[in-house]
Amino acid sequence: MALNKHAGVIHGEQGGNMLVLDRRLDEGFFIGDTVYVKILGIKRGRVKLGIRAPSDVSVVREELLAGQDGVTGSSSGVHRRTNSPASSRP
Repeated sequence: MALNKHAGVIHGEQGGNMLVLDRRLDEGFFIGDTVYVKILGIKRGRVKLGIRAPSDVSVVREELLAGQDGVTGSSSGVHRRTNSPASSRP
C-alpha cells in the first residue's frame, strides 16, 4: 500500500482505498451523519475507541471476522449501543 500524505489516503493493492486520519486524545470524527468515533485513551501502543452509532449498525472486531463471509448479530464481537442517539453531536 502506498500512502498519499497530501490526501491522507492509502491506496490498496486490490483497488480499495483507506482514509487516514490523525487524532489526539479526546478528539473524534463522524462517519456519515450517524456514526461518531472518539479517541478515549492511548496507553502502551493501544488505542481505546468510543463508537456511537444507531442500534442497527453493527460494530465487529476484525479478528472475529477471520474466515467468515458475513457478519451476524449473534457474534460475540457485535456490540449494540442502547444509550444516547447517534444523531446528537458531542
